[in-house]
Amino acid sequence: QTFSSGTDRTSNPSVPASVALREMESGEEEPVEPGPRSAALLDTGPAAGSHSEAGAARAAFEGGDQASAQEEKDSKPSPHNEQGHNEQVQMAEGKPPPPLSEEEGFDNQSVLADEQFTQERYDEIKAKTMHQMIEDVSDKQQLLFLTNQQADLLAQPDNVDKLFGALDINHTPKLLIVLQWDGGFQRQMAGAGPGNRGINEHERRHGTFVSDAESRDAEARLDRFMLEVLIPMAVQTNAIVICDAVAEFELSSSFLRMVAVQRASFGDTLPFFVMAITDEIHCFYVNSNPDAHWRAVRRRSRAWAKRDKKLVDLLINQKMMMNCHRYDLSVDAPMVILTDGIDAKRDKALQRGPATRLLTSMIRHLTSKWTLPSIAFRTGLSVAHSLNSDAAPSLLRAVDALNSGCPAVFLDVREREVCSAATRQEVIEKAKEAY
Repeated sequence: QTFSSGTDRTSNPSVPASVALREMESGEEEPVEPGPRSAALLDTGPAAGSHSEAGAARAAFEGGDQASAQEEKDSKPSPHNEQGHNEQVQMAEGKPPPPLSEEEGFDNQSVLADEQFTQERYDEIKAKTMHQMIEDVSDKQQLLFLTNQQADLLAQPDNVDKLFGALDINHTPKLLIVLQWDGGFQRQMAGAGPGNRGINEHERRHGTFVSDAESRDAEARLDRFMLEVLIPMAVQTNAIVICDAVAEFELSSSFLRMVAVQRASFGDTLPFFVMAITDEIHCFYVNSNPDAHWRAVRRRSRAWAKRDKKLVDLLINQKMMMNCHRYDLSVDAPMVILTDGIDAKRDKALQRGPATRLLTSMIRHLTSKWTLPSIAFRTGLSVAHSLNSDAAPSLLRAVDALNSGCPAVFLDVREREVCSAATRQEVIEKAKEAY
């Protein structure tokens, strides 16, 4: 600021800084009485010392004046300064400010609810569009990991066609083959948990067969049926084959194993399409074998990884570890559809309805919309605990197939004597005698 005298008062060492500031506000110069400090600065003679000494004195004067102004400013109370002081004290004591979730008046629950709603909406949109839903988990296996909500969405008639549109079906199919759940074979029974008292030691070693030899013969008959009947039928009709993705279920495992044996003869692409479906994810999580295939697939799947913590929280407990069967994911299934079984609203696992409804909807869509003739196969153990059961072992799954327009064939893998009775009643009487 320059005044009428033509001198820059703010840069004049003889004018105190406080006086210069008042002059800037009023626009008028004030007389300055030379004091000890200003006199020392004004005296340029030999008594005042060298130029360097005068410069040092000037710097000391201005620094002191600025320090006084800063002290005056800092002494004024303000809420902001008080809060900053408190936070500095907290940091000095090793106590950082609380996170936002712990601030008074912050509605943390609504933010968490919004975050969950956003994730659910994102999952819903992905399912409806099938955008990047299918993941490559190895050079010969793909995975479609579904939440229960997504499985229910895809089971709707308007959405199931989008599912098939996302699958890499290279041939025009002329037949649908469904291989249903099976039980009672040695590998499935051997996987029972140590606390499962419903399966005895003999069944763990031999399955529901008298001996190891009989158990192996039953498995060999299934392998021969696949090689001689089912695989040639699938090749001839470019079939869509729906089977189970659990390695311990012998009917589906036999088919996938025999397809792998003949894979070289098919070239780069199978002449039929195979998709393996399961919701037995709880039986994977109790299988602690570090070399289990399901663990390798989980490591390579982003969708599965996002649900892993919730699955661990709901599934890993003492009861499950003791009683649940230990299963693994089939390494031979080229396309796997896996449902997590979690009811998000009730925060509950082992809810198998959506996976069952999706499978039924897929079969109905292929038989009605694609007008494919179909056939279902079942063998081994079946249960009939309730007419409301959603479980795969239930005999109702064969009824579901029939209601979807799909004939069901039950395969008997035991060697039996041929009954020569002429009537049904004679068959019953001979069965009573044999029993």
